[in-house]
Amino acid sequence: QRDLIAYHKKQLTDSIMYAKRIQTALIPSLELFSDKLEHFVLYKPLAIVSGDFYWVSSQGNLQIIISADCTGHGVPGAFMSMLGIAMLNEIVNGKHILMPDQIIENLRQGIIKSLNQVAEEDSIKDGMDIAVCVVDFDKNILWYAGANNPLYLVRGAELIHYRADKMPVAIHYKMGPFALHKIELQKGDAFYIFSDGYADQFGGPKQKKFMSMQLKETLIAMAGKQMLQQGERLSEIFEEWRGGSPQVDDVTLIGVKY
Repeated sequence: QRDLIAYHKKQLTDSIMYAKRIQTALIPSLELFSDKLEHFVLYKPLAIVSGDFYWVSSQGNLQIIISADCTGHGVPGAFMSMLGIAMLNEIVNGKHILMPDQIIENLRQGIIKSLNQVAEEDSIKDGMDIAVCVVDFDKNILWYAGANNPLYLVRGAELIHYRADKMPVAIHYKMGPFALHKIELQKGDAFYIFSDGYADQFGGPKQKKFMSMQLKETLIAMAGKQMLQQGERLSEIFEEWRGGSPQVDDVTLIGVKY
């Protein structure tokens, strides 16, 4: 029995490792915009495969940067993430829909249609939370829209919190249009998009959540540091806070300096 269990475990692990190779291959390389913008990506999957994903695309003078958090983690979350990546490729690179609110709206319609979601069902609605940023280099403008995932902009010693719409990219009792935020960028501005995994991590002396307030304070304290250094420090802080506690969710945090 022990050998049989070990055999099945190895089969499952090998299978999931192969799925990870596929998922990793589908996530676009961040090198696509490393020459234009200084940035970091903190990406810590909870399991071998992740329900979080990030996605980037360059379209003329526009740079699209997206962070998303799918319902669930592990294998079910990874399935959703691959659906999201495929749809974003079609929406942005195929149909050339480039405004964040429209990208999310098209993604929502695509997910509802693909998963045959209907409003009457009481079941948990599979979908995702997302933050979509579009940088216009010609006009020095950042366009942002979010479904449950906000954007933090750090300018000098001040952090500005751009709130996301409180609805997911899925069928929902409230399905209004997504708000489009126009942010006039200044040289040296840094902006951050992320999933809730970082702030929701339990740890510290009292085994409490890290919380978004502490994340804001951490980001303000780092202002002025190079982005790669910020990414490394945020990873260290996360691990120090977590200590011996298990990681509770996939973690994605993207920082970009203009």
